[in-house]
Amino acid sequence: MKFIFAFVALFTLSFSSNAAYTANVTSTIQWVKIYNNSTIYFKLNDHPDTPCDYDYFIVDSLMDDAMTERFYTTLLSAKTTNATVLVGYGTDVEDCRSGRSLAYALTHY
Repeated sequence: MKFIFAFVALFTLSFSSNAAYTANVTSTIQWVKIYNNSTIYFKLNDHPDTPCDYDYFIVDSLMDDAMTERFYTTLLSAKTTNATVLVGYGTDVEDCRSGRSLAYALTHY
């Protein structure tokens, strides 16, 4: 649990001051997609209610490459094994990127 909090604290430093990690959801992954070799999208089987236009998540392109790779590896591992994931996200409109919910934290069980 301490790891998740440290992980989240690191993420929140790189985003705008209005955006914030304020909620969690647990679910399994329905699909994972990459667009333009850099933008990762993923859909949960139980997407939370957010102010964003679409019902899936985006991994922010402001993350460094190592963090993006960790997210992608975790997503593929969870999808392949049908493991439950915990996604940290925000509940304000500032937490949307291109109409998608921004994922701040990710871990799987």
